[in-house]
Amino acid sequence: LFFELTPKKEAAVVYGGVRLWLRQGDYVPLRQEFYDEKNNLIKTLDFSGIKLMYGHNIPTLWKMTNNFEKGRQTIITVREAEFDLLIEDKVFSHQRL
Repeated sequence: LFFELTPKKEAAVVYGGVRLWLRQGDYVPLRQEFYDEKNNLIKTLDFSGIKLMYGHNIPTLWKMTNNFEKGRQTIITVREAEFDLLIEDKVFSHQRL
């Protein structure tokens, strides 16, 4: 599945647009591309290593590549995940930021 996301003109956002690819059936993210307001590709986030964790398919390797600064990337490896946890509302307060 492919989605092209475009912000409203008056929205205060960092990106001019985002393209998102999801795996059909379980909607696991596969790739995200981030564009500036002139439609230049800024960053690419690739997802791989999909594993079943607690009943959910999730990508365990996330690789963000900077398309302006060649060789710069960030890699996140997910080793475990938990779902449906009860989190108190106060965790999402300004004081906790």
